[in-house]
Amino acid sequence: MKHAADAGLYMLRESYSQEVFMSVSAFSRLLSPCLTPAWRAPVAAAARPRAARCAGLWLSALVLAGATLGCGRDEARAPDAGIEPIAFAPGQGSVHGFVDATTGTAFALPDATVQLKRVTDGSLTPAVATDVHGAFTASNVPAGTYVICLSGTPGFSNVCAQTSFAVTAGKIAYPAHAVFGPLRVAVWGRVQLSDSTDVRYENSLFGKQVDTFVKALTTGGILAAGPVRANGRGQYVLRQLAPNTTYHIVVQSETTVVDNLIVTGTAPLKKDVTLPNRRPAVAEVNALQGGVGVRHVVAGSVVTVTARASDPDGNALHYRWLAPNGGTCPATDASTVDCTMSNTLGVQSIYVQVSDGAGQYAVGRVRVQVGPAISLFTGKVITDGNAVVPGAEIHVNSATTSTTAGGAFSLTVPEANRYVLTIKKDGFQMISKVFLAERVGATYQLRKADAVVIDPTIDNTVPIHAPRTDTGGQTYQDVSLTLKANSIIDSAGNKVTTPVTVYSSRFDHLFDTFDRMPGDTAGKTAGGSDTSLTSYGAVEVNLRGPGGVK
Repeated sequence: MKHAADAGLYMLRESYSQEVFMSVSAFSRLLSPCLTPAWRAPVAAAARPRAARCAGLWLSALVLAGATLGCGRDEARAPDAGIEPIAFAPGQGSVHGFVDATTGTAFALPDATVQLKRVTDGSLTPAVATDVHGAFTASNVPAGTYVICLSGTPGFSNVCAQTSFAVTAGKIAYPAHAVFGPLRVAVWGRVQLSDSTDVRYENSLFGKQVDTFVKALTTGGILAAGPVRANGRGQYVLRQLAPNTTYHIVVQSETTVVDNLIVTGTAPLKKDVTLPNRRPAVAEVNALQGGVGVRHVVAGSVVTVTARASDPDGNALHYRWLAPNGGTCPATDASTVDCTMSNTLGVQSIYVQVSDGAGQYAVGRVRVQVGPAISLFTGKVITDGNAVVPGAEIHVNSATTSTTAGGAFSLTVPEANRYVLTIKKDGFQMISKVFLAERVGATYQLRKADAVVIDPTIDNTVPIHAPRTDTGGQTYQDVSLTLKANSIIDSAGNKVTTPVTVYSSRFDHLFDTFDRMPGDTAGKTAGGSDTSLTSYGAVEVNLRGPGGVK
């Protein structure tokens, strides 16, 4: 039979019993003679199967691709070859769902074969498989009410979930997780690395995917179950094992293999497995020209890129480099290579994938601006009440701009080894920070300053309050600023006699989540060595005359 993957719904020719909602144990022996493929229903879009009579019982024959219940089989079979495509009414949607396996604990089931069954007529959508996270997508699904069904998944009955959901034309349906239990005795558990992290790794850029597979072998080395793929969190379930039997549980992730001996009982057995491996780590990736680190390069130029990586298990590391967007890197397995940048202007990245040779990977990258040697600073300025601040002065080294009505700014400056970003606005505490690289998309919060009007012809004492009272049990006193009579002069050197507004604020770097303390607390010793300064805070005072005159 020929059909497209998403051609539509199928109507079954043969009747099956898996969706009879009654006790399997109570009725399987009684019903098995009458649930054979001998009975056939006419195929039509609106057709319903006729009733099947057996041993004096009338039972509605419900259709579902799968095995025949109670006929001496507990192996799931592939969908019946007699399924034929049927036409469906206009109006389609799609379904994004999940399938879980349960052994008392439910977890995502990869590689399960799923079909959706329309409740009104028993028709089925084309089969799709769940991914490593137990997720599936069914496209081109006609509107209607459906249930999620397993079909041809080894170790599971061909059965439908009892919870239905609606598919609406032109929309995506997100049904509840469909949970199914495996047949017979099951062994389940979780596979992790020795540092208790997940084994799985996936990187589409490098086209690399690391999966974990689990299988059961008899003591004679014969395959008894599996191999099955563990889900994204390393959880697996081996099904259809014999009770009270000794098996080897073999777990493999690329070149790492672990063999554990277990003895089954009559109930599901949990067996967690730890792989003797940990991921490598990429500490940094740098781009250099002439032995000097660079952030901007000429289009089409060659840069030397070097990665600093390590492996916690001491494994020898292997390297693979990529320069997407038109750049090229050699296929050299080395921590340092020469890559050629593309001729496209803009920010480009060079990536390195590091492997420990035992199935674990890590990725690092360095970003390089191709084009003029400039740096970009963008962001948004808000108050400590999260209101935007328009008209704030933005200074980066020698370049200046102001925030827009929405509090945003963008400023391009010549490339430098050090950038001083200063943000000022009357009535607010100034921000002045040091950066070693451009800063894009940051949010800066200005703290509203305390304001008091004084008479400059007399002595004035202005308290500068601690910015918060929640100090973790520590005592922080206010700072007092004394301004002597007639000590304030204007820009021309004249004494000010009119009222003056004093804006004051205090920086408290110990409790400031926005890190507004000026500078970078770096300094030099008397001998010229770099050092870090210990600060107890700072205060800022700005004086303004009538009309905001400085």
